[in-house]
Amino acid sequence: MGLNKKSIIELLMIILILTDSILLMLMIFYNFSPLITQIIYIFDLIVCFVLAIEFVYELNKSDNRNHYLKKNWYYIIAMIPDYLLNIVLSLFGLAGISWFVRLIRLLRIGRVLILFKKNIKIFTDFIKETHLDKLLTFLVILVVSSSIAFFIVDESANSFIDGLWYVIVTLSTVGYGDIVPTTTNGRIIGFVLIIIGILSFSILTGAISSIYTKRIEEENKNEIDERLNRIEAKLDKLLEINEK
Repeated sequence: MGLNKKSIIELLMIILILTDSILLMLMIFYNFSPLITQIIYIFDLIVCFVLAIEFVYELNKSDNRNHYLKKNWYYIIAMIPDYLLNIVLSLFGLAGISWFVRLIRLLRIGRVLILFKKNIKIFTDFIKETHLDKLLTFLVILVVSSSIAFFIVDESANSFIDGLWYVIVTLSTVGYGDIVPTTTNGRIIGFVLIIIGILSFSILTGAISSIYTKRIEEENKNEIDERLNRIEAKLDKLLEINEK
């Protein structure tokens, strides 16, 4: 079973939802600066918008829309942006109900589990073909070790979370500028992270493109084989008619 267009879209959805959920969960344990908080809320809004588009598309494609709504009603709740949810709760004097906000985030993660369960064979093949497991293991080790190292050697990081945030935004090549290395060792860590971040995204993008191209070539080959088989069958019939 290979990757098709729908599978690639669902894989990207999983990455988006997981990233969004992790960022929102981090906001519970750490007070980010207003700029970073705003960026996270904007990203969350984009993810919710993408979820809404996908929901409407699947609903329109469904043969039984009422059944689809009954089966997937909680998707609608999971589409509510975190910022909007906090505003609504504040208006009704329910800002302290943090468990409700966390429930919404868990519903999004539930969406990831459903997508993964539907396509577990495809994603397993994808991970094997792209060696994504090795890349992710390397990145996790790199993020943890670099966060600790940056926190130790650079004064701009007041905590491990500061170091973690700096490493993540540097690896993603975004670099918000809220945490800037003030020591030579800190700058060296930042430089290495930028290079590794660029290489990691390049490798992943290249692997996805390669597999997608391979899938298209396989589909074209299968289509050509089917046409050749039909032509061969017609020629056999013509030969049979001529022999008679």
